[in-house]
Amino acid sequence: MKHRIAVIDTGIDLSNMQIKKSMQSVQGVRFRRMKDSSLDITTTTEDQNCIIDDIGHGTAICGIILGHNPEVELYTVKMFDKDNLFSDENMLTTVLEYIYYNVDCDIVNLSLGLCLLDDYNKLYTICERFTRDNRIIISAFDNNGSISYPAEFDNVIGVTSEEICYRNDEYYCVDSSVVDICAKGRIQRVLGLDNNYTLGSGNSFACAHFTGILASQDIIFSHLTRNEIIERIRIYSTGNITLPVPTKQVKCLNNPVSMYKRAVIFPFNKEMHSIVRFSDMLAFELVDVYETKYSGLISAHTDTLLKEKCSKNFAIRNINDIDWNSFDTFILGHIDEYTSVLGQTGFKEELVKEIIQQEKYLYTFDDVSDCCPLSVVDSKRIYHPAINIDDVPIAPFGKLYRHNKPVLGVFGTSSQLGKFTLQLRIRAEFLRRGYKIMQIGTEPSALLFDMDVVFPVGYNSSVSIHGYDTISYLNAKMHVLSENADLIIVGSQSGVIPPDDGNLMNYNFVQLELLYATQPDAIVLCINASDDLLMVKKSKQFIESASNAKVIALCLFPLYYPNSEKGFMHLSPAPIVVYNAIYELYMNEFNIPTYHLGNPLHIEQLCNDIVYTFSEPE
Repeated sequence: MKHRIAVIDTGIDLSNMQIKKSMQSVQGVRFRRMKDSSLDITTTTEDQNCIIDDIGHGTAICGIILGHNPEVELYTVKMFDKDNLFSDENMLTTVLEYIYYNVDCDIVNLSLGLCLLDDYNKLYTICERFTRDNRIIISAFDNNGSISYPAEFDNVIGVTSEEICYRNDEYYCVDSSVVDICAKGRIQRVLGLDNNYTLGSGNSFACAHFTGILASQDIIFSHLTRNEIIERIRIYSTGNITLPVPTKQVKCLNNPVSMYKRAVIFPFNKEMHSIVRFSDMLAFELVDVYETKYSGLISAHTDTLLKEKCSKNFAIRNINDIDWNSFDTFILGHIDEYTSVLGQTGFKEELVKEIIQQEKYLYTFDDVSDCCPLSVVDSKRIYHPAINIDDVPIAPFGKLYRHNKPVLGVFGTSSQLGKFTLQLRIRAEFLRRGYKIMQIGTEPSALLFDMDVVFPVGYNSSVSIHGYDTISYLNAKMHVLSENADLIIVGSQSGVIPPDDGNLMNYNFVQLELLYATQPDAIVLCINASDDLLMVKKSKQFIESASNAKVIALCLFPLYYPNSEKGFMHLSPAPIVVYNAIYELYMNEFNIPTYHLGNPLHIEQLCNDIVYTFSEPE
């Protein structure tokens, strides 16, 4: 069988002597984007010169394919020229549809990829039509190293370059759900314009080599299914590349909270305050708040302790008098340090044992596996938000997904700035407006508020991954969950600039990894009235330098240290005169809005600013 290959690229140099030796005539079509955004389609029947290459890349690709099998017939699809160097998914889909219905070919060589898609299904569908007809699309991955389309599709053979491929006829099959083939993309001598040669490298050359190899092998596509073709490809391959596979696959929808109906919390410490403050945002009903008699809080009301009127005012009850029939879920906060201070050795073990015996759901901020019998450690009734190396997906050859949904980051200059409170208030306002929100929370309680991903890196962190693994994990989560989102929100812990270089604990690498992994487009920077202006300025500059983000607003925490002596003073409410002074200072220094966390009208205006930022034309 003589293979006919449609080459989608920059055209072909018809005067090249090497190409003339192999091709007696050239057929093809040119697609050109017009000023009114319409597509002009011209075939060689109408204009023989419409496919002439003025860049040279298409000529190099055709030369590589013909170098493997000079007997193949090439159909040239010119999609780019000097005046049109970029494509989009609509144009690519149109080109593939044209080839499918008008070009008799069994292989499509696509030396390009799109890193972002607005309509994944549209491009996937046309590729699937080729697959159903046992016609093969071979696509190169993006040269910058990210995941691109259609190479990522399971109905397309995605090719990347790899340094282990030295010879033109080498290729390796990859055991991966993303990358299929590695071929020679290292620097090499290829055809250029005007009968010259040039040096080049990249995934597009690796793709062309594999297309040429495939077209030179004894495979009759019309008699084989795609799976049979893939199996034949494996037989002929130089070897296989097996990527390590995590023992657990990343589950982006493992939130157990949908089973919860009525819940209680214990103890009433800092991490639990937001659960009471925003109990109306929980995915279930909060019915009681419990404490021990040693806390001195029994019978006190939560509104009084929190110094604000919440949606529900709870009278704190004694944990010894717990009503087991009033709830189905027990939310257990951080209590190791708490019980140690109170001298209650063994209290946690006894409490967990009783929760298990009462057959209640347990959502615990701390790992309690050492308190449970082995038979119930993996019970669906017990959930502890924790991430370890087994949860990290493999990024094949380091390839990551890019995201086309806006990402808002909430970062701060230090700890205790109300960053999680701000995230909840922004979330509530956008949900009220009807937006679809995807959210990554770094508090262990994030899932309780129906957020999509919990990455608990705050106090007593249960995240045991770092560096590349953090980036791979969060990148995969964002890819899966952001498909239908209007906005992605991610929040941080603590600050990003070390407040002092005298202790290792001051270096917040986790926040830097979070910034790298999520790559926010815009950031709200939380500050304290006691913050040093230089620290705020350095934090803003660092965040903007380390990411693609722009700090669009500052949010002032309503409490501050009156004498700026954070090590010795308690946080106190910031008087209006202090807020006004800070407002003027930062407005003059940064010329960006400064908002008050405790003012609902300010939160509403902040959300207006966020909408404006992401709707403003670039």
